[in-house]
Amino acid sequence: MSICAACARYVPHPQYKYIGYCEETGSVVVGSNPRCEKFSPMTEDLLRALMDSRGWVYCVDCRKAIFDLEEALDHMRSGDVLSSSFMFDEVAREEVSSAD
Repeated sequence: MSICAACARYVPHPQYKYIGYCEETGSVVVGSNPRCEKFSPMTEDLLRALMDSRGWVYCVDCRKAIFDLEEALDHMRSGDVLSSSFMFDEVAREEVSSAD
């Protein structure tokens, strides 16, 4: 996969899966953008390190948390976008309906 969302430095938005934050460039990006020269693929070693340090990863495509390494590896091998963090959105609270 040669898009931004497949990069290990891509941090997805928690609500809108088509945008995210690039930790390398420090900017908001569209996940379907073509990969740049700073692209770093998610590798099995990196995924193992994330699972060891955080204990979970999030599958953007399935919209679920994964706590099992083998399941995470299966998702990665099938081309799913995985992340262990979410993009911070300062205005997300503005989109939540209020209770009247």
